Amino acid sequence: LGKSMREDGVGKLFRQQLEMLIEMENFSTESTTSYKNDVDETHVHTLQKVCFKLFPSKLEEFVYAGVEAASKREFLVQELGKLDEEELQTLCYTLRLIASERANDVIDREYLLSLVAYRHASRLSELESLAMLPIFPSEELLWDVNKIPPEQQTPSTVLALPKLNLQFLTTYDYLLRNFKLYRLESAHG
Repeated sequence: LGKSMREDGVGKLFRQQLEMLIEMENFSTESTTSYKNDVDETHVHTLQKVCFKLFPSKLEEFVYAGVEAASKREFLVQELGKLDEEELQTLCYTLRLIASERANDVIDREYLLSLVAYRHASRLSELESLAMLPIFPSEELLWDVNKIPPEQQTPSTVLALPKLNLQFLTTYDYLLRNFKLYRLESAHG
């Protein structure tokens, strides 16, 4: 998102809703562990193979790095930053992240890097991200008008609130949604 859209109220609400969508997209449906390590390793290993095939000398350090190191976002962006825009477009096209590799379809370099990093960088597991949250609401949550509505709330206003539906992916999903709603309720009341 553009810088101006990140700072104003509408942009912040859109970003929060997008973050909720990404969180649900990445939610593990495996009932025993809630960690998608195998999928992440497969994506990174595929990226390393493609980089070895297309740019063996330019990305040598990345190609021969271990999967753990290669899946870190900072390392991934640093190493792929060695490629120019045309090479990045070729890489993204080969990975099927963009539709065309033609040079007349110029795509922003930062966008291409973030696209590859989003697809291939490892993410925190749900348990790790939950462990970083405080039990009670933080000051940031208390003053966020998109999550804690002011008293003069109109019914047509959209809020970026998690929903507690009747269907859950796992028991962990149920507990996670309840925890988030508990934090919001304790902040509001």
